[in-house]
Amino acid sequence: MKVNRIVTGSYLENTYLIFSEDMATAVILDPGVMAMQKIRPFLQRQTRVEAIFITHPHIDHIYDLKLVKDETGAEIYMHFADLPILADYKADADVIAYRPPPPPPGPDRYWEDGDRIELGGLSFEIIHTPGHTPGSVCIRCESGIFTGDTLMNGAIGQTGNPDQYAELMDSIRTKLLSLPDDTIIFPGHLLPSTIGKEKQCNFELY
Repeated sequence: MKVNRIVTGSYLENTYLIFSEDMATAVILDPGVMAMQKIRPFLQRQTRVEAIFITHPHIDHIYDLKLVKDETGAEIYMHFADLPILADYKADADVIAYRPPPPPPGPDRYWEDGDRIELGGLSFEIIHTPGHTPGSVCIRCESGIFTGDTLMNGAIGQTGNPDQYAELMDSIRTKLLSLPDDTIIFPGHLLPSTIGKEKQCNFELY
């Protein structure tokens, strides 16, 4: 696995290009604001985009979803529990003062906790981590995990009420902190980290 991190938008969201070792295939994860503009130079290498993965469909992470879908034709993967958030993209854009994008397309495939997706010689394990959104997922591949806004470098995702906060903390403690300490975290915002570092230094966890 080779990972290219692209930072976009005023909220500095991370879009990821996840390449196979030979760079022949790729997965695009969470295409944010103006992400397609930064992705295009990589696609000129004749890399075939196998899929578009959505950890959660808040507007800053799916702003360019339609453009990416239109230009690559790749299938979109997302958790069904987040469909209401995807449908409410205009209100979501208003909350963070983003101009609404064109209507984002719906998923082609739905995943569930424990699913394994085999693409381009890479194996992706889906870990359902509700809390930040009902359908938030983290996606493990080799020695890394793409955590969206569930767990970040020194931070955790925002929640709307105490029940969601409790759910988020349970997801993190039972499903993420149990991973090996050297697991690399590729978050939805901020720099990469590791599980071991977050155990020691993320004061929002304690």
